[in-house]
Amino acid sequence: MHWIGRGWRGEEKLWKVFWVYGPTGVLCLFSPLLVAASAIPAGVGTIVIMIVYAVLAVCFVIWLLVSEWRAVANSHQGIRALLVRIFVIYFTLQVYGGWIIAGASIAWAASDAAALRKYAPECRMKIKKIVDDAAAQNLSCESLDKYFQEYQPYIDRCTEDVNGRSRK
Repeated sequence: MHWIGRGWRGEEKLWKVFWVYGPTGVLCLFSPLLVAASAIPAGVGTIVIMIVYAVLAVCFVIWLLVSEWRAVANSHQGIRALLVRIFVIYFTLQVYGGWIIAGASIAWAASDAAALRKYAPECRMKIKKIVDDAAAQNLSCESLDKYFQEYQPYIDRCTEDVNGRSRK
């Protein structure tokens, strides 16, 4: 396992870190975890495996990117070394920036879900009343369509109201 330390210190050859450790690490580290996660029924075990996967993924990616960056210093490959540095910067921005954006999106969706849980029953009851009134009138399909077209603006307003409240 001395290759981990050698890679971290930048003592490993650039081609080995970039072409061997990267793909091999991904296959060896993550394939068993993904297979285990799909084999275990959903529940606490799956969550634990996904947390382990996430921690290992973060650690491995950080190690790999640092190792690639440092391996460039002892390589004399000119343009290839520059391309590796550009790749490391791009990958870091893409992956970690993506995680930040995903986290913000999840937080936004959670606040929307909370607001919908709070206001949706009120809207659902109003729409249910419209449907019950239509059913009580024994309308034909054509009349029923006209009935709902008449109330569509109200349903839309109710939906917008719920969405508007969820944004506050």
